[in-house]
Amino acid sequence: MISTYIIASMPGKKSPSAAQVEEGFVTNELVDLEKRKVFLLDDTQESPQAPTHIGMVVLYCGINATLSAGLIAFNKYLMHKDRFPYPLPLVAMHTSASSIFVGLFFLVHRGFYKTTFFSALPQAIAEPTIKFKAAALAGLFAVQLVFSNAAYLYSSVVFTQMMKEGNLPIVYFLSVAVALEAMHWQRVQLMLIIVFATLMTIKGELDFVWIGFVIQLTGQGFESVRIVLQAIVLNAKGLNLDVLTYMLFVMPACAFILLNVIAVNASVFQVHAISLPTWPVIFNVWPLLLANTVIAVTLNFTTALVVKHASAIGLVMSGIIKDSAVLVIGAHVLGESISGTQLIAFVVQISGVALYSLVKLYPERFSDGILVGLKRGVGIEADAPSQANACIAPPALNSEKAQKHCYGSARIAG
Repeated sequence: MISTYIIASMPGKKSPSAAQVEEGFVTNELVDLEKRKVFLLDDTQESPQAPTHIGMVVLYCGINATLSAGLIAFNKYLMHKDRFPYPLPLVAMHTSASSIFVGLFFLVHRGFYKTTFFSALPQAIAEPTIKFKAAALAGLFAVQLVFSNAAYLYSSVVFTQMMKEGNLPIVYFLSVAVALEAMHWQRVQLMLIIVFATLMTIKGELDFVWIGFVIQLTGQGFESVRIVLQAIVLNAKGLNLDVLTYMLFVMPACAFILLNVIAVNASVFQVHAISLPTWPVIFNVWPLLLANTVIAVTLNFTTALVVKHASAIGLVMSGIIKDSAVLVIGAHVLGESISGTQLIAFVVQISGVALYSLVKLYPERFSDGILVGLKRGVGIEADAPSQANACIAPPALNSEKAQKHCYGSARIAG
């Protein structure tokens, strides 16, 4: 699930300030929280680089979606009372290995980070409080990851994945509450649709277990708070971190926190809920743990490639494919049950998420409504007049600043 973890780590949406409108801003279509869920909450970053070859982009997205779905199923397989029911040590291994990987990768690329993967590193280093912010985010991150994996002890992959589709409304309404996102009726309608569909997946769960539901919901709560907090402590300072720069700061802090919790739990006092495996248990499953960790690290790298090379629509489609693959693996590989109600609700969920993504990407097409926007998207209806052309800028602005002002106003209205 490291793909989800890292993707979810991108900052949330922050409405542009007057200064940002004055300077003009470019949208960054980073992935979300899972791919297209959270990155679309951020309108202040740069767009991913245009793909140079569509075949390579499809390959990157396909590999990333496959690894992500596979790792989720792998984690579920490990989280069994007869295998390795220890979510905290598992997450500690993932974050530690990811820290080592990104550190070594940085050492190889440190002389070239301005033009390669660590493009945001100079900006992050210049921020004097970045270490404290990274530590705060890492604490929330660590709790989120442990709860998300612990939920697999009680609930199916299918059920937890359907619950995760409800992250977007949680983040949206939290962002509205702290004034990071403006209330927009068109988007609220989509959020309510996703909430309703998520509730239907819960109602349709055939093997519902309350403790699994509560653990998963708690993990999603920490995840959503972390995303909104990132928007406040990172975006407020203009720190728009790329995937690997984010990992370079947050993953070591996350691993440090988890390893210290393990040390205290082993030497000072023991908490049963975060109990540690014995050496015989580790010896019996170490090949599985090694394979699981290698997949997690590989997934981090492919995530960086996808964000770097894919277009926004590519990221959206990759996320939808991954979510669908998780359900297929859960049903046909792990033998988990899916009710008809859940299947219909899941289709509504991913349709709502995809529509929200399109509304955020192309606000001018949906300015007259969702149905009209879809017609424009498939060419049935002509596009609306440009918001920028229709805008009347203040007389004091010159032509270049007036154009930026109008484009910024259109983005805020959308």
